[in-house]
Amino acid sequence: MWNTALFWLACGTLSSWDATVAREQVWLRATQGQVELLTTADARTAQWALAELEALREAVAQTAPWLAAASAPLRIVAFSSEEEFDRYRINPHSPAYFAGGPEWSVIVLARLGQDSAPSLRHEYIHYLLRSSGRKLPLWLEEGLADALSALPKGEADRRVRLLRAGELMHWRELLAAKPAAALYQDWEQARLFYAQSWLLAEALIHSAEGRVDPERLDEWAAMGGGQEHVAQELARRFLKRPRPVGRNWKLASRSSTPEIAPAPAGLVWTVLGRLSMQIGRLDVAEGHLRRAALLTPESLSWLGDLEYRRGRLEEARQAWRLAMARDAADVRTLLRLAVLEQDLPGGEMTPVLEKILAMDPTQEEARLALASQYIRRGRWLDARQRLSEVRSAPPRWAGFYQQALALVRARTSGAELLGTN
Repeated sequence: MWNTALFWLACGTLSSWDATVAREQVWLRATQGQVELLTTADARTAQWALAELEALREAVAQTAPWLAAASAPLRIVAFSSEEEFDRYRINPHSPAYFAGGPEWSVIVLARLGQDSAPSLRHEYIHYLLRSSGRKLPLWLEEGLADALSALPKGEADRRVRLLRAGELMHWRELLAAKPAAALYQDWEQARLFYAQSWLLAEALIHSAEGRVDPERLDEWAAMGGGQEHVAQELARRFLKRPRPVGRNWKLASRSSTPEIAPAPAGLVWTVLGRLSMQIGRLDVAEGHLRRAALLTPESLSWLGDLEYRRGRLEEARQAWRLAMARDAADVRTLLRLAVLEQDLPGGEMTPVLEKILAMDPTQEEARLALASQYIRRGRWLDARQRLSEVRSAPPRWAGFYQQALALVRARTSGAELLGTN
């Protein structure tokens, strides 16, 4: 069965295999802690980048120790030119961006080097904020990403001149801005939004004596349309005497000894495929993920996600089944597979539900669904065992739970009294 699935995954791929490999860049993989860097730059540059981030984390600990302690898997994809970056760009002017997601988040950079260090640090602060569990208004997250990444002095001075001389955005508009707002697509508006968000974040940090405590952060995040006068006054004071929080930070790269080796092709294609899917370039994503599926099981879950997104449910089921068979499916993928097994002809939910519970015993809905499957097949003792493990039935399952428990108790009322020889 799985050989057939592999053949299906390879369809349309092998004919262009040699040409594709010839066009691929040479990628390196550098890892340190929970950070993995994939880049077409050289090994020395990769080592510098990871050391730069470690130095930034140590500096942030002076102002927000709780933030510096945040941790979660992160992948950084760093190209070596604007041409390489173009296929993965999200707007015409951003040289880098951060994207969260299940399992791991990603930072994408057009190039890796000293000139891109501010962008790398900015996106790394986004990663720390998201890893800490914080969901902040757009202005505050962008403002902190600039302030806590130690914006270079030249850029800070330029922004101060811009804000002193120019007409500011209405504070109500800035405080209410949402991701994907139109201002992101217009460079002049975006430049003013970033500058003004940085100004307000710096002013708030200054008003808190250089600290970013969780309690203060909650207060800042709650600023709304009725507090324009507060924002205006804070901004006026800061512009009168600008003192950015990171002005005295020493961010010289420390010695770092990451593991650096050629990146496996399957890993690169998986990461680029997922990245393409996140920005909506599904044809590019499919090309990457089909190639990756021949080399690494990690890609199978994402290939299934792509097929599902395109409405090809049978193909999605095949990819997710194969991921499960190779122990490459997480609980999120298995839950989606269980739904397809229920909805599509020839489905079999039981092994999927059993796998989910083996990986995460807290999945009560999966436990109750599995008990239901056992009841349908007359496996009364198995159903009773699963029902006995339920700690708290979700509200929509409460009626089923009570009825099923009574039924299996009636069906197994003497079974537990039987002894063994």
